[in-house]
Amino acid sequence: MKRASKIIPFSFVVIWAPVLYGWSQYTELPSRMATHWGVNNTPNGWLPKAVAIYGIPVLMTVLQLIVVGASRLSAQRKGAVSRFERMCYAIIPLMMVVLYFATIQANLGRTVDIRRVAILVVALLFMGMGNFLPTVPAGSNTTLNGMRTAAANPHTWPRVARRLGYTMVGGGVVLLASLLTPPMGSVVALVVAIVALLGVTWWGYRVSTEDN
Repeated sequence: MKRASKIIPFSFVVIWAPVLYGWSQYTELPSRMATHWGVNNTPNGWLPKAVAIYGIPVLMTVLQLIVVGASRLSAQRKGAVSRFERMCYAIIPLMMVVLYFATIQANLGRTVDIRRVAILVVALLFMGMGNFLPTVPAGSNTTLNGMRTAAANPHTWPRVARRLGYTMVGGGVVLLASLLTPPMGSVVALVVAIVALLGVTWWGYRVSTEDN
């Protein structure tokens, strides 16, 4: 709990720190900034400069507040899951730092492969969550919605958690490998990773309900 009390404020500092870079480049940026790209790395979504520079951190802050609030509420009801919680606290700040800097660079006219940047972030999240998921004890509310039924069964949850962890880490490795392929390869890898995770989640649900 003491460590979490230090990590939580620091996570908000990390979210807002990149704004200094955006502010320093403000006059060089276009009035309408590209903020979304298609698979072929072509922009297909824009925001006014001020909204992109200052609004995105606000959105990320709100999302982080939701993550922290849900995690603290779960800890009060079911007990803390410190390692997995710390991993969850890092998700939004990591996305903010990497994607914010990539967005600024792309709008400054630098060559940035947004597809590879985004897939790298997703792959790291898959691998990080997959590594820590087996540390979540049975009965915790910290798990994802689709896993809560499986996590409620203390007899089957360790086996389910390990298989879910392996699946997420494996999906992350597949996504990393897709960085060496054309854009469609990353789309296929992401679909495969998500389908595999949903399949294992369904298997865990069936195993846990049959054991009851």
